[in-house]
Amino acid sequence: MYRTLAIVGLFATLQGYCQILSPFTAAEGIRAVLRIAQQRGVNNPTITAIYTTGDTAVLSPLNSGPTTGISLAFDFQQGTNTVWVYAVQGKTSNQQDTVVMYATVKLWTLYQAFPLLGLPGFEQLRGEFALPTSFMNSDVMVRKLAANAAFQSFRARYPQMSLFGATLTNVRPRPSDEPFPIWSVWVGQGTLTSPAGPSLQCIIPAADTSGIAECVEIPFSATPDVRGTADWAIEPNPAIDVVTIHVPERELLFHATVEICSMRGEVLARYPLSTVAPTNAIAIPVSSLASGTYMLCYHHSNGTRVFPLLVIR
Repeated sequence: MYRTLAIVGLFATLQGYCQILSPFTAAEGIRAVLRIAQQRGVNNPTITAIYTTGDTAVLSPLNSGPTTGISLAFDFQQGTNTVWVYAVQGKTSNQQDTVVMYATVKLWTLYQAFPLLGLPGFEQLRGEFALPTSFMNSDVMVRKLAANAAFQSFRARYPQMSLFGATLTNVRPRPSDEPFPIWSVWVGQGTLTSPAGPSLQCIIPAADTSGIAECVEIPFSATPDVRGTADWAIEPNPAIDVVTIHVPERELLFHATVEICSMRGEVLARYPLSTVAPTNAIAIPVSSLASGTYMLCYHHSNGTRVFPLLVIR
């Protein structure tokens, strides 16, 4: 969700192709990305993360001249988009580790991948573990979303909602666990940089096609503005024993409180900041919670931040 500048830079590169881009799913671009990465000197490349967005408003700085008419086209029925970004991990010719972001498009039937070199905004996209060769593709992911009651309700109330971001990464809740893929999806009203209403954040286990979407609606007053939340992080997510919320120093207030709430809004646990956080990394125990989706809320005098939290057993 913090990729605005990089996406804008991408479309500056793609300005000549805006009328001929064809939509495709997340998995369909992988082969081309790996081939191009190898051609550019990345040895033994693997995909560690996949990202896309449906928010055309990120193009507003380029809303004139030859870039007019460029648009993203995420399809909630087919799970396709005109641009996907892949994080590729591998080795350089001198055996140094490297991670390169590739923005990939489909020009009629030909896939092209463009390295996003020197563009800020993608630091949080780089996955820690290689994605498995088989995972829930984006066409199945949107069907899982459509089957979720919270998603159905949100879309009925906000038919003009857009995809703020969808990310597929391999996660490992604790060191002894095997990593497994998770789709993290964020939809809402307004734009990526200026939300205009509530948003919905969903998590879908993606090791195969059996995963079920779990969604949390974030009130407008607590919907993150990406211009002010780049320093926030929740990890691991999903969690098993402990989850850590990283709070920017400017938001670290002595009288703040962290709460874990059920999907119905019931407060299940409350932790005053003075008792749990001498630093901005706040460790919260979740071992007593059953498997499921919860809301992690950070309350302070400037407002409330709400983050979806998935607990697994």
